Amino acid sequence: MAKAAPRPEGKKTRKIPVPVICLLVLLVLLLAAFLVFYVHMKKQTRPDSVAERYVSTFVSGDSGALFDLIGFSPSPFITRDSFAKSMEECHSYSSIESYSMVQYPAESEDRRQFGIQYWDSHSNSPYSQTLILSRSEDRQYLLFDNWVADTTEYLARNCSLSIPAEASASIDGVALTEDMKAESTETAAIYQVGDLFIGTHNILVSLNGFEDFTAKVYLGSEDYADKTIYTITTSMMKLTKDTEKYLKQQTKSLIRSLYDTALAQKDFSALAAGFAFEEAARPAMEQAYDLLVANNISSAAHLTGVDFASFSSTTSPAYAEDHCYAVNVTSEIEYTAQSAVPQSSENGAEPGTTPRSTSGRSLFTTTFHFKDGIWSIYSTTALDTCIYYTRY
Repeated sequence: MAKAAPRPEGKKTRKIPVPVICLLVLLVLLLAAFLVFYVHMKKQTRPDSVAERYVSTFVSGDSGALFDLIGFSPSPFITRDSFAKSMEECHSYSSIESYSMVQYPAESEDRRQFGIQYWDSHSNSPYSQTLILSRSEDRQYLLFDNWVADTTEYLARNCSLSIPAEASASIDGVALTEDMKAESTETAAIYQVGDLFIGTHNILVSLNGFEDFTAKVYLGSEDYADKTIYTITTSMMKLTKDTEKYLKQQTKSLIRSLYDTALAQKDFSALAAGFAFEEAARPAMEQAYDLLVANNISSAAHLTGVDFASFSSTTSPAYAEDHCYAVNVTSEIEYTAQSAVPQSSENGAEPGTTPRSTSGRSLFTTTFHFKDGIWSIYSTTALDTCIYYTRY
């Protein structure tokens, strides 16, 4: 019996694994998403789109969003709050209602310029602005242009402030720190604060013994690298009542001690031990003291004692050649002076002295200098002029 012919085997169908299918679908979706993202970003990063986004954000009244969009470099003085204050003062920001914009012919491939006019609710004439966009070297996502708005019109650049050497200061409530100090002398310190937003700024300077000094300064959109925005010297500051009281008391003690020391015929060093005398002026004061003792204490007709009845003092600013802060304390003194008057040797009388007493009033001026936080005595006319006493 013949064998039946073998049945042909059917071709096997090769199936694609499900994970591979999922991966392919995912790749297609990713490619589609990338294309959508690419098209969107190309549109968004065109300079005209950046300009439109800039203007619409400007008009929205959201200063925080505009701060982020422009891309300011934050600092202690460049903040959202300070930007909002500047925008309101200089641009009437919250009242802007509409705008118009034109694009000027391209100056170069890396620079675009737009003319913008804003209308607000308070004025019939528009506020004009020139928006300049520059292509940055840092690209977005490595693929797209990055157009950056010029910030010149918003900033007062390279600002510095000069204040007394021992003082502290703040601008708009932000304290100046030691790392901002760019230059320092015996009398002044210059602080480099960097950029500030345009508009009015409040300066406060504090110095021990003086009332706080406050000032307002308006800054425009310019470079202040070659000048300080404000210079405050100690001479512009006013003494506190406590400091005036201290200087008056120092003057009173000085004059009392001066005559106590002179009447005891002690050296100037005994007087200097109790007071701060300025070193540069000390030799002249010591010479004047020695002359006062020689002429009025060691002489034949001499002062023997002083009873001080009253002191009345006033303070006033004084000029100092070394530019430090100087104060004159003028003291009016009432006193009774005792003196030894030489006796006449006529008619065989023994030579000697006769005590005399007299009342008088003198006016002395004492000058104090303020350096390195210390008040020192620069001069006093009490060393040059002895109080009045009877000599004959």
